[in-house]
Amino acid sequence: MSLRIELGGMRNMAGWVSLDNRSNCDFNIMTDEIPVPDNEVEYFYMSHVFEHIPVPYAGIVLKKIYNKLKPGGKIRIVTPDLEAIVKAYNEKDMSVFNSPNHQFGTVHPDYAGLGRGGCLIAQVSSATIGDENDTYLFSKRRDGTFQYLCTFSHVSGWDFEMLESLLKACGYKDVEKTDIEEIDPHKSKGGQLCVNAYK
Repeated sequence: MSLRIELGGMRNMAGWVSLDNRSNCDFNIMTDEIPVPDNEVEYFYMSHVFEHIPVPYAGIVLKKIYNKLKPGGKIRIVTPDLEAIVKAYNEKDMSVFNSPNHQFGTVHPDYAGLGRGGCLIAQVSSATIGDENDTYLFSKRRDGTFQYLCTFSHVSGWDFEMLESLLKACGYKDVEKTDIEEIDPHKSKGGQLCVNAYK
């Protein structure tokens, strides 16, 4: 039986093991070891997770996944396409950022109110005050206590060249940009980068 693991998403896909920090397993891909032996996993799938990983951790995460893949095993990453985001910015196409036909990510009003520049920044480094988003930022006070500052949602942006370079640096081969596939939850939406790579 082939082992398939979805990292993030909580889609409960038939035949897949789901590891997520919002599920009962309380798994964090940046800090936790993947709870399977090395060279055991046939397929890892990450849809709209990678943009929530800070760039300095991205290589650490990909190496961790690489070690768990069987030889010939596959990783698929689906993430907002930085090239498409920058194109919308350069073409001053505000309609793209909150269009239901694109899968960039919701633009918080704090950013949308800043125009197209705000919409661009919201895709790669969005922080808001008071929202229940992904990553919390705290400041340590002089008395040793912590003060909540804000939450972060998207913390990185990726185009194919960036992902290809990082995947190859982590040992992956046959890195390919693909179209949306049946497995992808947002099959009908544009603005997504889909990349497959193999061990």
